[in-house]
Amino acid sequence: IVKGLFEDSHFRYSHKLAAINTVNWARIMIEIVYYFYAFFRIQEYHSSDLEIQHFRSVRFSIPSGSFGNALACYYAKLLGLPIHSIIVATNENDIMHRFLSKGIYEKNVLIETMSPAMDIQTASNFERFLFEITNRDSAFVNQSVHRMDVDRKIVLPPPIFNGIKEVFKSAAINQKQV
Repeated sequence: IVKGLFEDSHFRYSHKLAAINTVNWARIMIEIVYYFYAFFRIQEYHSSDLEIQHFRSVRFSIPSGSFGNALACYYAKLLGLPIHSIIVATNENDIMHRFLSKGIYEKNVLIETMSPAMDIQTASNFERFLFEITNRDSAFVNQSVHRMDVDRKIVLPPPIFNGIKEVFKSAAINQKQV
């Protein structure tokens, strides 16, 4: 029903319909709040626990398809939230796992799985992530996107790859593990 409403251009414009999906910056900003909320809830929950009173940082494990939620977590870290690591979980469509573990972003054949939201070969938020991890080097991002179109892969320079390995961990699971 919703898709039909958006396909009807007269209805869409006359009612000023808008969608907030993973490529929309507003959604990323909203998702950043999740991580602050979770951190402060953990602090509140463990405020009387002597072992956790000096709680310094957290690890978040995030299932990923388009990489939007993981990117929001990274932005929360950049904003000062004490995040030790961000663990990205993928299914067999593991482009982000391969990128985070090897520094190579290369498309494979799409595999249909029981977790279709993770069935991607192009992470919608990859360019934003690349922009951030390269210290906002738009020329590098543009060259990388062009390289992806020509060579079908992007290889990170070792210094940039080593930087993301300090924060990001990842894993890919298969259908049997789901």
